Amino acid sequence: MKIGRTILAAALITLAAAAPARAEVIAEIHTESGIESALEITEACPAGSEASQEAEETAKAVYANISMSEDERNLLRAILALESQGEGLDGQKAVVEVIFNRVLSDKWPNTVADVIYQKGQFATVRYLKRPYAVPGEAEDDAISEVLRETDTVLPDTRYVFFDTRGVNGKGHVRINHHVFGR
Repeated sequence: MKIGRTILAAALITLAAAAPARAEVIAEIHTESGIESALEITEACPAGSEASQEAEETAKAVYANISMSEDERNLLRAILALESQGEGLDGQKAVVEVIFNRVLSDKWPNTVADVIYQKGQFATVRYLKRPYAVPGEAEDDAISEVLRETDTVLPDTRYVFFDTRGVNGKGHVRINHHVFGR
């Protein structure tokens, strides 16, 4: 089984490196192979091999390239407190992922602040100065986990919408009280 997984991991890495939508290919092969994460691929490859080095590169956090100032992080914490009140950790993380997915997309602004303040996108922006926009440890935890994890709550980085009724986007996924779409 270990040899089969090593071959599968090598094939996954080769395909992923050649594909323009690398994350989608990885997700598809993960599903088909039973390999659950990029970290597991790393463990399946012989140490020091080219496949192992590619797997380690793949295993980096999905949102590791997201950068934000302290002010932007505080803004994200506040909007997260407003947008995901009553949600569990996965629901909070999915909201953060949507914002980060927009930052990574060519179709949206490329900073956290610009994404949040974009006209017509986050209705809760008007409540940021109100006393009930008080983020806490839960929001910090959600943001930190999203920034360091190699797996995402949402199926892929194309998910850039969420609402409570599922009217935005397609490929809907419900997490707690929100419906996420791409």
